[in-house]
Amino acid sequence: MRRWIRNAAIGAGLLSYKGVLAALGSMVSGNLDQLRSNALLSAWLIAAGVTAGLAFTGLEPLRARSSGGRYLGWILSAYVALGVLLLVAISAGDEMAAAMVVDPLGIGFLLVCATLGGIMAARAFGENGRRGRA
Repeated sequence: MRRWIRNAAIGAGLLSYKGVLAALGSMVSGNLDQLRSNALLSAWLIAAGVTAGLAFTGLEPLRARSSGGRYLGWILSAYVALGVLLLVAISAGDEMAAAMVVDPLGIGFLLVCATLGGIMAARAFGENGRRGRA
């Protein structure tokens, strides 16, 4: 249970720290409209991070079973994080994110970026042969 909570907290922190800092900055400046917007986006980013952290932890048996599974766990977590981040951007009215989701080249670009990001994360943060630790 500790591992689930730890990975959810790490995912939430990694994906939402800039949004939380922006919300704090708008709170200090007194801009209430910007504060509401930043707080809502921060909540979505925290939810995306928690989801990605839980997905990563849930895929631990797959990661431990084979070397390919180690990469797949990180790649699927990157897909989850990227998908929720795109939903946040589109719901905030970002036209570029909406155009990327509609265009086949944009979808391919996002899939390749998430795949490469997952592979790099697996190599950078992986167990390096130490099985049993997540």
